[in-house]
Amino acid sequence: MTSHRYGRVSAFAAVAVLAVAVAGSASLALAADPVSSAAGSGVVAHPTPDGDAEPETRVVENGSVVNANGTVRPPGCEAIQGERRLTVDAGREYAADGDAFGYDLDSVTAPACTRLVVTLVNHDDVRHQWVVSGLPTATYPGGYVAIEVAHRGSVTAAFVTPSESGTYEGLSTLPQHEQTGMQLPLVVTGGASDQSTATVTTTPDADGSAPGPGLLLAVVALAAAVLLAARQ
Repeated sequence: MTSHRYGRVSAFAAVAVLAVAVAGSASLALAADPVSSAAGSGVVAHPTPDGDAEPETRVVENGSVVNANGTVRPPGCEAIQGERRLTVDAGREYAADGDAFGYDLDSVTAPACTRLVVTLVNHDDVRHQWVVSGLPTATYPGGYVAIEVAHRGSVTAAFVTPSESGTYEGLSTLPQHEQTGMQLPLVVTGGASDQSTATVTTTPDADGSAPGPGLLLAVVALAAAVLLAARQ
């Protein structure tokens, strides 16, 4: 009786070892997977240098910039996927029929997780601006980026586009400017929602190789316990 109980206990112990090894292998696979581990890797809560969560306004020559960010990756971006530079012209000469002001573009298109360097050129003697809203608040306090040019001239600023594709509202928030034609949405393409998500497996390992040593040792232990139980 005692020897049979010992054999059953050995088998159960080996099964427990196997379960622990499988769980450990799964944890290692998740830790090694760049998609699964990217959320906590290098993503800063927000880009403000003074460490608070308030929108960061920077006064520059001939205007101002709010929440400029050329280096911090928004949540979901594993890396900054290159850079795009463009010029946006604003003023009366770009107004549609019946409008007072306008931009020379109908929209701004950029891939997800891309550093977008925008030069806003003001062709009038009144202020013009471009404000993009709906951005991730973890990176952009208040969820927006703003570029404003006080009078004729230009201001350049950069920000990293979000990881989610879609159309983000872009306009001028100055009184009557949006209503008189100053609307310029940001269209983000190729976001995380457009891509298939990698599946992490444990057998075989995520890279397609044979199971790790912990799993193999557990299998050997289980086989030995079964043989021992059969001999008792």
